[in-house]
Amino acid sequence: MCQGIRRRRWLKDRLDELLPVSYFHSIFTLPHDLNPIARFNQREIYNLLFRTAADTLLYLSQKYHDATPAIIATLHTWGQDLCLHPHVHILVTSGGMKKDGTWKAGRNDYLFDVFEASEEFKKRFLRKLKNLNKHKKLVNAQGFPEIYKIIEEKPWVVNIQKPFSGAEVVVEYLSRYVYRSAIANGRITAVENSFISFDIKDYKDLDEKGIPRHKDIRMKPQEFIRRFMQHVLPKGFRRSRFYGLFAGAQRTTSKEYCKILFAELLKEFTGSERFKEDAWQPKVCDCCGYSDFKRGQDIQNERPPPILFHYQGRRLHA
Repeated sequence: MCQGIRRRRWLKDRLDELLPVSYFHSIFTLPHDLNPIARFNQREIYNLLFRTAADTLLYLSQKYHDATPAIIATLHTWGQDLCLHPHVHILVTSGGMKKDGTWKAGRNDYLFDVFEASEEFKKRFLRKLKNLNKHKKLVNAQGFPEIYKIIEEKPWVVNIQKPFSGAEVVVEYLSRYVYRSAIANGRITAVENSFISFDIKDYKDLDEKGIPRHKDIRMKPQEFIRRFMQHVLPKGFRRSRFYGLFAGAQRTTSKEYCKILFAELLKEFTGSERFKEDAWQPKVCDCCGYSDFKRGQDIQNERPPPILFHYQGRRLHA
């Protein structure tokens, strides 16, 4: 099935699950010093990243709100230049469900202290990382003691902010990474003279409006493939996960209960006009309802597929 259709269905489902409450967008990032371990232990490290980031928010929500929030988390492993940059984007409710079934609302302008969240995340991750190494769950981890010492001594980065344009826009942003690869075809600007060039946004070089400038980065095919392949996740690995209120077996029950709890508010909560349901319906055959196809007029308006190439010696052959 077309990944675009999968993405749109995922987006529609997540938009349907949004509650009429305040949300915050948080980002939990692993130190780059951990990359040598993460590169050979994707499943273990990324599972740990997901779990400890979610546990941090669940712990702080219980501590300050005495409630369980709804959490959507999506893994993102690359930067603009395709270097390894593991982090998770999380959309979390401000406040949550209390044990008595009532909703405890949090503040609209503040969730948690980022320094406390960073320290809690770091503490939880390092403790479980050490345990993984102790039980020999990590491979190619010969330099683990040195790496552990480095990441233990440096500050970790957690960012928490109120979405400027609403939770719907964050969900749409997260949907882009659920069913896609590390680089889109449109970013590749040239394949010539044994080099590949692609477009990046340089966030260290901003224009007068504060917008990152676009630049071309150029590298040999071997380096391009190396960078690209380190973002191919293990088979069956889920890039998007749910925690807290909508996690696991209680997901369906919690969703139905929230519909009852927020019945009156949900009548008025229509979401952004930008994400109307009709705009996200996949194209289907008028006769049989089959959706895994493209109509002739759609194909004519699309860009051609990328050139397939292979590398032989110093020449690049199309």
